[in-house]
This record gives sequence, structure tokens and C-alpha cells, in this order.
Amino acid sequence: MEKHVKDRLKTKSKIEKEVETVKPTVINDDLIESYMVSYNKENKIFDRPDMRIWDLSHLALSYKNIVEIDNLRGLENLTKLQLDNNIIVKIQNLDNLVNLQWLDLSFNLITEIEGLDRCWQLTDLSLYKNKIKNLGGLDQL
Repeated sequence: MEKHVKDRLKTKSKIEKEVETVKPTVINDDLIESYMVSYNKENKIFDRPDMRIWDLSHLALSYKNIVEIDNLRGLENLTKLQLDNNIIVKIQNLDNLVNLQWLDLSFNLITEIEGLDRCWQLTDLSLYKNKIKNLGGLDQL
């Protein structure tokens, strides 16, 4: 684990466990497929059990200890992305999500608003309870 991430984890008040027991993860196919299966069971939103990942219009990965935003290529149909309550330190790798309208990054470790230059459709952005001190980086929205 990178030192700056580890340092921020130590200060994260919502994590009640010891830093060493928190296992940071990244967004991957297994995490997305797990979301699809559980969401389908609860809400019956997907028409087919074999729905393709790239057909997703929304993705909720809260409380997954995600340390960085990555591996979202091919998900251009996403309009809603929920990554709250993770350990994300930087807004990045959202360039291909040109249809994104709703983004929740609340309760993370983000210090700077950046990486939203191509999110022209974004109308709802939540950055509540992060480490942001300057409201720059919103000019393109």
C-alpha cells in the first residue's frame, strides 16, 4: 500500500478497524459482476441474467475499500456512478464516461477536484466529507 494512502487511512475517522486490516481493492470485473448479481436479486432491474457489463447504466460500489477509480473502460453507458464510503484519494479515469450524470464520491479521501473535464453531462456531484479545501476544477461542468 502506498505511503500517502496509508497515512490518509490513519486519519479516516469512519474506519473503525486497524489500518492493517483494511484491504484496499480496485474496481474489477468480479466487483462489477457481483454488483449486477446482487442488484438483480433485490430489484429485478436487469432483463437477463447474462446482461453484459457494458450495458450498465448505473453502478454502485459503496463500502468496498476502493482505493482508486480505474477499470471503467467500456462502461460508456453509465449515467450513475456511486463510489461513496471508500478510500479513493484522487478523481481520475472518468474520461470515457461521457454520459455520466450523477456521481457520488462522498466519504472518501479526495483532496482536490480534478479529472471531471470530460464529464459534460454531469448534473449531480457529491463530494461530501472529503479532504477538499479548494473548490476549483469545476469550470468545465
